[in-house]
Amino acid sequence: VSTQSTWELKSQQKQQQHQTSDLQHELEAARQQLKQVNDLQNELQHTKQQLSKSNDHQSQLESELSKTNNEFNQTKQQLKEKAEIEQELTSAKQQLQKITELQAELALAKQQLAQSNDLQVEQTNTKKQKTKTTKHKKK
Repeated sequence: VSTQSTWELKSQQKQQQHQTSDLQHELEAARQQLKQVNDLQNELQHTKQQLSKSNDHQSQLESELSKTNNEFNQTKQQLKEKAEIEQELTSAKQQLQKITELQAELALAKQQLAQSNDLQVEQTNTKKQKTKTTKHKKK
């Protein structure tokens, strides 16, 4: 009985050692999995921080883009206004050129009128002179 009991005890002891060994392996596997979970959680947290920074940077870029667009639109408006002013200036220069040409024509016309008046005065004086000469001869 005792030999059988010893054999059973040894068998039970071996079985328990196997079970203990199996449990130790499972425990080690569970620890490894827990470590992997912790590593993944840390990686997830780090990724969330990077995403947050990326979102902040994107917001900053969008803000700068909006500012640049506003400046571009202002510049475009200023260029449009400049073009309109240049067009008005060109038109004013053309009108001024036309006025200068008309003034030159007017000056020429005045000169011709003055010459014509001088000629008429001269012709009138000549007629008067002839008339006086004719009257003197008749007497």
